[in-house]
Amino acid sequence: MLKFCSTLAKNTFFLLSLTLTLLFSSCSQNIFLRSKSRSLAKTLINSTVLQQEFNGFVLYDLNEDKNIVDINGSKFFTPASNTKIFTFYASLMILKDSMPIIKYISKNDSLIFWGTGSPLCLNPDFEENTFVIDFLKKSDKKIYFCNNNFQDYRFGSGWAWDDYIYNYQLEKNAFPIYGNRLLINFYADSIDFSPKTFKIKPSLDSNVYYRAEFINEFEIGRFKSSKKIQIPFITDSTTITKLLSMAINKQVNKYPTENIKQEQSQILKIKIPDTLYLRLLHDSDNFIAEQLMQMCSFTLFDTLNTKKAIEYSKKNILPELKDKCRWVDGSGLSRYNLFSPNDLVYALKMIYNKLPWAKITRYFPAAGISGTLKENYPNIEKPFVYAKSGSLSNNYNLSGYIQTKKGNKYIFSFMNNHFLKKSKTIKKEIEKTLLLIYKNL
Repeated sequence: MLKFCSTLAKNTFFLLSLTLTLLFSSCSQNIFLRSKSRSLAKTLINSTVLQQEFNGFVLYDLNEDKNIVDINGSKFFTPASNTKIFTFYASLMILKDSMPIIKYISKNDSLIFWGTGSPLCLNPDFEENTFVIDFLKKSDKKIYFCNNNFQDYRFGSGWAWDDYIYNYQLEKNAFPIYGNRLLINFYADSIDFSPKTFKIKPSLDSNVYYRAEFINEFEIGRFKSSKKIQIPFITDSTTITKLLSMAINKQVNKYPTENIKQEQSQILKIKIPDTLYLRLLHDSDNFIAEQLMQMCSFTLFDTLNTKKAIEYSKKNILPELKDKCRWVDGSGLSRYNLFSPNDLVYALKMIYNKLPWAKITRYFPAAGISGTLKENYPNIEKPFVYAKSGSLSNNYNLSGYIQTKKGNKYIFSFMNNHFLKKSKTIKKEIEKTLLLIYKNL
């Protein structure tokens, strides 16, 4: 393909247009392509990599404020974790610089509290994980937990409900604790686990673990030394009050009525730690994504409901989306989500207008350097792609920012659905395209 294109090397943008067209020849009936030079490629040659799946690519010039390449840009794709880009921007706009960690009423001899969706309490992934515990320990009152503000389901619409046992699909709730999962470390002759409240029994099978869907009892086999596994636990009020009682060494009770007047309630907030957004984007943490949307809902409506937070965000924060997409969860676990490459570019442009470049390059994984893109682009001299990946079976997407060799900045969204090949083959083809842009624009 490079040999075929070499005769066109004098026209950089024609070269770019032609190369992208070759990559997307399988979608020839849905291609609209334009470049700065308005050169349109007339010849389509089947790509040996991308000829079967459905692809879309949009390249947006930040200086000229327009798309210079648009291939299936308005078509809908399953975005997977590219959904977290929308969650990130909604959180920036709704939560701003602080996050709620507990709502409470101090009345007579009682302290009644509600969860806010904060994922920090005793979560081993964060240093800032003891604020609520310290607050409750200091109280000399009887402590009650009230859960009537959670008006949602433990799993999102379109999630695989039989994946309840896997760490990528933790339950969402109003008051997460310990990251809503049991952490188990294996050593040569023993195991250690946290929290200690749960029942664990050994399994005769090695490398196997099990938990019935609605029971917090765990069967654990023998794993290799130094192996660590994480298993979701059920997050009902009984479990939460039991874990909190153990953590503060004081009885925490479920509040007996849901008809409480909340006029005198207060909200304890802390500054949002950078690590929260790094977990969201670098580690593509589904749990953090869902709890961010829960916190957004709490901040807006004093109740926790992902759908309400999404509908508000589409109307008030990302108004160009309106009813032109399908956004159903915070993480992208749902296959009901449908976004176009143009939707991703729009959200990324809003982020670019909100944050300084230094923060964008910190929050988004740098290809070849950090996060989910650490293993890509192994031979680059310095990072030039800052982007969020999104993977589900048979789907791989990458959307973010490019800073070219000349210093020019672009937004891109490259979406690939319904392929049977290994995703690393798709990733390599994306890498070729982005390297071409880096070197030539």
